Amino acid sequence: MRILLVDDDLGAVDETSWIEGGTTVMRRVLFGALFLLVCGVLISQGVTVTAQNTTGTRAKILKKAGIEKGLARGATGAQGILAGQTVPVGEGLVVRRRLAGPNNASLHSTVTDGEHMTEVMVITEGSGTIMLGGTYVDQTAEYGKKDRSKGLTGGLTYEVAAGSVIVVPPGVPHWFSKINGHVTMVEVRYPVSAPLEVLSKADVARRYSAATWGIGGQAHSIIPASKPTNANSVVVRHREKNRPNDASIHSGDTDGVNATEVMIVLEGGGTFMTNGTFNDPAPDYRKKDRTKGITGGVVSEVQAGDILVYPPGTSHWFSNIPEQVTMIELRIPGDITSVK
Repeated sequence: MRILLVDDDLGAVDETSWIEGGTTVMRRVLFGALFLLVCGVLISQGVTVTAQNTTGTRAKILKKAGIEKGLARGATGAQGILAGQTVPVGEGLVVRRRLAGPNNASLHSTVTDGEHMTEVMVITEGSGTIMLGGTYVDQTAEYGKKDRSKGLTGGLTYEVAAGSVIVVPPGVPHWFSKINGHVTMVEVRYPVSAPLEVLSKADVARRYSAATWGIGGQAHSIIPASKPTNANSVVVRHREKNRPNDASIHSGDTDGVNATEVMIVLEGGGTFMTNGTFNDPAPDYRKKDRTKGITGGVVSEVQAGDILVYPPGTSHWFSNIPEQVTMIELRIPGDITSVK
């Protein structure tokens, strides 16, 4: 069982990594003991006790300042340098910061770590040189026992910086051969095959700028949604002031997508509303005018560096965009915020 707590800045975080202060620990220990005592009494009387999952039923806004605070709490020893400092966002999704110095070269496939995965990295801060392809320096042991800090040879190198998007197909070794101080990124792994791509911030802008304007703004699929989930996708989306934009909701009952959507705000920002009701309560979501927005929701101000996470069935809408907002949208099957 993994216990999640709600952090004022980060949302749901792992208790084992984030508790600070002896007083807080003692309070939770006493509360836990009392809870177990009550549960024991109820169970002895034939009453069934169930835990209510409150973290998986609401949107989370991870603020840039809170993410930075979380990264600072991460590992700072040899492992923290080797694998990077991390903040878990949800199942299969992390924010990772790598520092200048030794860092691991890795590869994701069914042969190496049991998963056939495409990894997507969205660089949010810093810069460096990434090597894709090539061979491990240490070829003397099976992958699971290798010293992964020794890097690669013979791969192709790319300069990446804030705003870059990197798509690493299954079986492709990858490694930051050079880091200019630090590099921070959002990483997600999808159980699909996608072609290798390294897009700069300018490349990303060219992709969405070429798209036709609609109520969803300008959008370009870097990785199109896969069947049957209609998820496992990566989309860059751009919205501007005074242009109509859609309020939407994603679930199997509404538009056939039972997925968690994650927005990584790259530039700009605005007022974001979640968990409200549609202004036009037509019975069929797909026939609604999605430009009319929602009312009664939770309002948050978001800006570049923030990460928005909302589970299936959560309504969401930019009620105000002062100038513009550019973001990377990830759709991940199921509810990655649920407690397991």
